[in-house]
Amino acid sequence: MRRTLITLLTMLSFALLPVVARGQLLKGTVSGNIDEMTIAISLDGTMLATEYRPIEISADGTFLFDVELKTPFNDVMLEFNSKGQPVGICGAHLVAGETLSLAVAKTETGELSLQFDGKYKDISEFYTHFVRACEVMQYVNNQSYEANRATLTAGVGRVKQLLPLIGDVEFREYYTRSLEAAQKQVMCMLLQKKVRAENKQPREYAEYNELMRNTDINDEIGLKYGLPGSLVSAYIAPGLFIPLQDMTPYALRFMDVVDSLGVTSRAVRKELCNHCAFSYFTYGKGGDYEKFWKRFTAFARDYPEVIAEYAPRIEVLDRTRKGKEAYDVVLTDPEGKSMRLSGFFGTLLYIDVWATWCGPCCAEIPELEKVVKHYQGNDNIRFISISIDSDSKAWKAKLAEDKPAWPQFILDRKVAKQFQADWGISGIPRFILIDKHGKIYNGDAMRPSDEGIIPLLDKVMNE
Repeated sequence: MRRTLITLLTMLSFALLPVVARGQLLKGTVSGNIDEMTIAISLDGTMLATEYRPIEISADGTFLFDVELKTPFNDVMLEFNSKGQPVGICGAHLVAGETLSLAVAKTETGELSLQFDGKYKDISEFYTHFVRACEVMQYVNNQSYEANRATLTAGVGRVKQLLPLIGDVEFREYYTRSLEAAQKQVMCMLLQKKVRAENKQPREYAEYNELMRNTDINDEIGLKYGLPGSLVSAYIAPGLFIPLQDMTPYALRFMDVVDSLGVTSRAVRKELCNHCAFSYFTYGKGGDYEKFWKRFTAFARDYPEVIAEYAPRIEVLDRTRKGKEAYDVVLTDPEGKSMRLSGFFGTLLYIDVWATWCGPCCAEIPELEKVVKHYQGNDNIRFISISIDSDSKAWKAKLAEDKPAWPQFILDRKVAKQFQADWGISGIPRFILIDKHGKIYNGDAMRPSDEGIIPLLDKVMNE
């Protein structure tokens, strides 16, 4: 299937193309105790839109993945696990209207055996080498910058040797440029890690400056790897990016840098608008969100769909801002008795919103237990946990196992839906702090595992 290079690159833009006819994109078999399979796919071709979807493996070891592509083709990554342990990854080149077959097996040595079949088997085999060299998460480790850079350089070198095997000239040029963009993105990540460790500015490093000089921020092929956002971040002091703190200064600086760089590609600028808002709402807590939003709506004025995507997050911040009346709800205890949340008002109230199926939630339970013990006998603060489990038996079993020393409650399914809407809870664990007057102090408070939790609670009790 030959297409012009322009068509190949356009698939990476945010502009939505007409939906291409749906077909059976990927099917195959797994063996060798592989019991979990996940596909990483970005339907619009940008990194922020990447989704990790589980692929069900039938009892006979067969699997099928099908989705409506918004682009003529889509390069994806597949991950395989066996009994909770990673076995390996591979790439796959999915084309609308074509079926790619894949047989996967775990060998006796624990390695992954792959056999592709279909019109684009050769490109899928090539892309497997591509993702194994440039997949970002393999470089999130404790190795030195120099060691990771050497691994990346060697891996990319091996992939470059395979490029001539791609017969289609336009595809070969596309993957040549893609490989360069993917390598630069990993280098940006490695350099940012080095910058933070050494407490310096990115532009103090010759490698960073060389990378910036040799990279066109308007090149849309970098969108799949998040390269434009990384290039902008190189102009921002590392100290402004502080997860779980006020991200307003970071976001304002990000927008200033984008404007100063003169980004002309609409697709790239739209991606950078998304990057800015995503970072603000995903990593930030607290801060002058009104100042951020006023600046952001002007910054993203040419992309009303981006503004509309994040507007509900601002509405949530308005509904749960400090000083507003806390939302009441009917709670049910393990014995089936009901009471209202407002029955706990009158002292500082720290609420843990969780579920048994949420790993991070369960990881916070021992930390919360430490905090509860720290305040044992203190009548000025109370702690409760509210489960949004739909399976009350699983909830009760978890309580029987952990034996928490503070009140536990669960919400009826309909009540839970309204509770989550009131508080803008889109992910858990979530912690809520209500002052002694029954007003919201923080609708998205510190976790028990955060170092500053005790000083924070002491401060609020003394206000």
